[in-house]
Amino acid sequence: MRISLEKGEVLDVAITEGDRVVGSLSLTLRDLVPSAPKAAAKAPAAAAPATRKRRTGKRNVSPEARARMAEAQRRRWEAYRASKAEKTE
Repeated sequence: MRISLEKGEVLDVAITEGDRVVGSLSLTLRDLVPSAPKAAAKAPAAAAPATRKRRTGKRNVSPEARARMAEAQRRRWEAYRASKAEKTE
């Protein structure tokens, strides 16, 4: 559904569940983007928001973090093997 509103118009919405009205919502369109000052209006087009670049290459992990990850994995395998041993007994 697409609805067009002019500035200052109000949209009333009823939230229903089956035949019952369980809530309502009232929306008023207002000017969300403040008018730009004259100095900012003359800014070059290159001032547009930067896009986020994807990370490429290898991620570096400290030796301490690598040791914590290895210990956590050992504990997970230990718990897994213990639960398998209980099931076979």
